[in-house]
Amino acid sequence: MNIENLKKEDASEIHKIGLRVNEFQTSEKPLFWSKDVLEAWIESKNDITICLKEKEEIVAFALVAVHLPTSKATFENMWVAPEHRAKGVSQEFIKKIIEELKNKNIGYVAGMVGLQNTASQAMLTAAGFQKGKEFYWFDKTLK
Repeated sequence: MNIENLKKEDASEIHKIGLRVNEFQTSEKPLFWSKDVLEAWIESKNDITICLKEKEEIVAFALVAVHLPTSKATFENMWVAPEHRAKGVSQEFIKKIIEELKNKNIGYVAGMVGLQNTASQAMLTAAGFQKGKEFYWFDKTLK
C-alpha cells in the first residue's frame, strides 16, 4: 500500500468527493472544504493530508488539522472508496497519521463520527480510540 501526501492539484478531486460523501455532511445543505481551502491545507507544513491512489485516481484520503500550540490534532475527514473498504486502508492511514503526530509532538487526537456510522466507530475503537459523549453539531456559514 503506497500512502502518499496529497498534492495541490488533488484539491479539486478531493472537493468533488467530499461534496458527495453523505457522512461528511453536518446539515441539510451539502458542504465541504472549498478547493482554495484544500489547496492551502495541503500546502500546510503542520497539517496532515494523505491519500491512496490507484491508477492516478484517489481511492482514499484523510485530512487532519494539527494545532501545535495546544498539542491537539483533529481528524476532519477520512474516506475510503467502497470497493477498497475492509482491506486495512483505514488502519494503515491511522498508523501513519499517529506516527506523524508523534513526530510533531502532538499529545491528543480526536474526531467526530456520525451516530449511524457504525463502521467508522468500530474502526476507531479497534485503533484504540475511546468513544466520548454524544453532541449536536451546530454550524454557521460565514462566507
